Amino acid sequence: MSGALEFGVLGALEVRRDGERLAMPGRAQRALVCRLLLAAGHVVGAEELVAALWDGDAPDGARHALHTNVSRLRGRIGADVLVTRSPGYLLAVDPGSVDATLFEREVREAGALLARDPGAAAEKLETALARWRGPAYAEFADGFARGASVRLGELRTAAEESRCEAWLALGRLDRALGELRELTAAHPLRERAHGLLMRALYLAGRQSEALEVYRSLSMRLREELGLEPSPELEGLHGRILRHTLPGAAPRTGPAPVPGRPLTALVGRADELAGLTKLLDGARIVTLVGPGGVGKTRLAREVAGSRAASWIDLAAAGDPADVPRVFADALGLPEPVSGHVREALVEVLRPARTLLVADNCEHVLPAVAELVERIVQQCPAVTVLATSRELLAVPGEQVLAVGPLREPSQAVALFAERLRASGGPDLAPGDVPRATALCARLDGLPLAIELAAARVRGLGLGAVVDRPALDVLSGGWRTGGPRHRSLRAVLDWSFALLDPSEQILLRRLAVFSGRFGLADAEAVCADGLLPSGRIAVALAGLADKSMVAGPEDDRYRLLDTVRAYAAELLARHGEDLSLSAAHARHQIAVARRHPYGPLPVDELRAALRWACAEDAGAAVELAAELTLYALFHMRFEFQEWAATAAELPGAAGHPLRPAALASAAFGAWARGDFGRATALARRALADAPPGSPNSAAARAVLGDVAVLEGRFAEAIGQYEGAVRQADSDDLGLICGALGSKAITLAYRGDVEAARQAADDCRAVADKSGEPALKAVALYYAGETWMHGDPVRALELLEESRRLAGALGAHFIEGIATVSVVTLRGRTDADPATALPAYRDAIEHWRRVGNRTQQWVTLRNLIPLLVAAGLEATACELDGALEGAPVGFPADAPEAVQLVGALAAARERLGADAVGRARERGAGRSLDDLVGLALTAIAEAARPDAGQAGSSL
Repeated sequence: MSGALEFGVLGALEVRRDGERLAMPGRAQRALVCRLLLAAGHVVGAEELVAALWDGDAPDGARHALHTNVSRLRGRIGADVLVTRSPGYLLAVDPGSVDATLFEREVREAGALLARDPGAAAEKLETALARWRGPAYAEFADGFARGASVRLGELRTAAEESRCEAWLALGRLDRALGELRELTAAHPLRERAHGLLMRALYLAGRQSEALEVYRSLSMRLREELGLEPSPELEGLHGRILRHTLPGAAPRTGPAPVPGRPLTALVGRADELAGLTKLLDGARIVTLVGPGGVGKTRLAREVAGSRAASWIDLAAAGDPADVPRVFADALGLPEPVSGHVREALVEVLRPARTLLVADNCEHVLPAVAELVERIVQQCPAVTVLATSRELLAVPGEQVLAVGPLREPSQAVALFAERLRASGGPDLAPGDVPRATALCARLDGLPLAIELAAARVRGLGLGAVVDRPALDVLSGGWRTGGPRHRSLRAVLDWSFALLDPSEQILLRRLAVFSGRFGLADAEAVCADGLLPSGRIAVALAGLADKSMVAGPEDDRYRLLDTVRAYAAELLARHGEDLSLSAAHARHQIAVARRHPYGPLPVDELRAALRWACAEDAGAAVELAAELTLYALFHMRFEFQEWAATAAELPGAAGHPLRPAALASAAFGAWARGDFGRATALARRALADAPPGSPNSAAARAVLGDVAVLEGRFAEAIGQYEGAVRQADSDDLGLICGALGSKAITLAYRGDVEAARQAADDCRAVADKSGEPALKAVALYYAGETWMHGDPVRALELLEESRRLAGALGAHFIEGIATVSVVTLRGRTDADPATALPAYRDAIEHWRRVGNRTQQWVTLRNLIPLLVAAGLEATACELDGALEGAPVGFPADAPEAVQLVGALAAARERLGADAVGRARERGAGRSLDDLVGLALTAIAEAARPDAGQAGSSL
């Protein structure tokens, strides 16, 4: 196998070849890779591998199972990579292909840079830490990989501390404070992190808080470990007490709004106008939206033209810090009384200003309480907040900031940021790929900006072809750490969710498109997350901008959030069970709504998964979709049915004949009558005699027979389908009765045809289904075409209207053909009737039904002759000799066709007709469609008759 392999162990195992992720479906194969990677290119004995694969509890035949897994793994990564060496195996890979090795190398290099070049050290540490996706060797961190996982986790924490140290050296206090709050909370006995937090607080002018950090740590060390703080930490404490710690002097005066951005605000004119209007009339305005959507950028734009102070709450590691962060931002000294809230209100009471509170979501209750108090007691102060969710305080006005709505806006932002990052101008030929990339990134401004920055180094093709979460990092160095990568934004947002919301979010990754509350309850509920808690959790996710919606009571995940949630789902080992639950739910949905509407994206995802993992579910879902796929012209579902029926586990499934029949319907619609017949006969052979599961196969055989002119056989098959069908399978019964009616009409047995059509309508009325009503109206109209054209037209028009509203393209199309054919027969001027055929021809071309296209072109021939376009009519007739559709000579349609061609021969002469038919013979259906559309356009010319007759 060719292509470079890359291994990711800083999280759940990932193996990539040339950037594309390789599937590792089995735990044993994942354990095998991880255990061999731990040996760093050395041989690992077979006994050690057996112990790793089965956690020390090896079953009988473990050696054989090991060899089997080795063979399968070689099929994925190559025999030249997984090498046999006595007494076991080794992975022959470059150490630089493992993310843990790269991480350790980058941390060492950063350590050497920290003292002399903190900026370069911080950048290298950012790169190193961005490699982490979860606990090292996550799946095996409590087993054979425990030692390596702990060691790498310790190194990760040390790297995070070093990054904070670099930020302090660079004066980036806000970033350091936020990170150090999280580090000390996660590691309450870690001296280095606490010492750095003490320094950061002191440099921010918060001496008393710095001393409190020392006091709390000292107490914990004594109580839990019986130790005193180290001499280094004691020395730092003394320097803070004496104000002798070197560094920047605490700032005085209010925090200014960050300088006006150096890049343009793209695609936000409406939001900017709306925000300006709200701030002119409201005291509290909150910009709400998902992470990376551009709330801070919009706030900076509007605040830059006002008297404003900027408060970055990312520095608040705890709700109790919020008043102090406000005070620090406003340049207030620590009050002697210690009552920071009161001091803030006193200072702001006479002020006329805009306070911009950025990044509120992680300390939302504390921010809401303080903002409400300030606005109540300071009459000229206005507050603009940015958050994932609203503050929920009286008087608050909310402006929802969503992704860029128009593709042109997203591409314009991408092109502008590409130029700003030093990349090339976006070439016209690259616009389609850039548009597709922006769509995949959900129009999210941060993701688009990160993509533009990556294009500079990797090229557009590499960024387009790789998962967004893997490549979108390394944005502006002046951006906060949470905005340096897409994954960091999502990590931050996810950490703020309640436990139930976190569980639900990862499970919602199984939905490909829009879903409702009932869908989420059906798929995501279990003992860990009971159904009764899902409504509240889903509402919370929507409030916190992690789920889009509700819109028409439906929700959806942004693609980037879905990819992130899918990683979490796999990491928790729930992807298989949730995908199975999702497939079972789609089966139930399809059974409840056999004619639609149905969630196509979800059905597609369920079929794809089931065909790979659960043959029984695949067959069952394909069978349930038979009539929906036929009525709505969903060829892909009919192809999935063919795939499902051939799966090894499908043999013997009771619904396999129904799946084969669905595939046969698809072959029939595409004009492949041979394949349709073969599939239908296989379905009959696969089912017990008289089984209702093979009734649909009889309907397919009837459809083939009627279009090949074998009317008696067709009627027999339709009657057999009605007899065999389950009594509650009203769609199949209705369709078979209607098909019998139209076949009887073609044969000239009008009274029997109308009786069958009446039976069809009775079944449709019993069902109450609009789709079956449209079916019955069509067949009834067909039986009246030669007896009462006016009545027929009314029935057919109603069928077309109803089917069109339902998206039932097959029914809409056949009704349209009958309408235009009937009008062509009754219209005094054939040339005016011809344009209506354009709609029918375009309809079948659009939905891909080749069989009905042939029928439509055949019906068009008499009208072309009547309009004076005899040559075109004869050319079409020449092509139709090779078509799969035909009628017996005594059928009404055949009689009419023969009469029209006789008139053409009389006018043009036998030789001219022969030449025209020769030109048509062998032409493709696509060519004939073009020919017909040209003739229809030609009919509109005043001299159409003369032009059409010339050869």
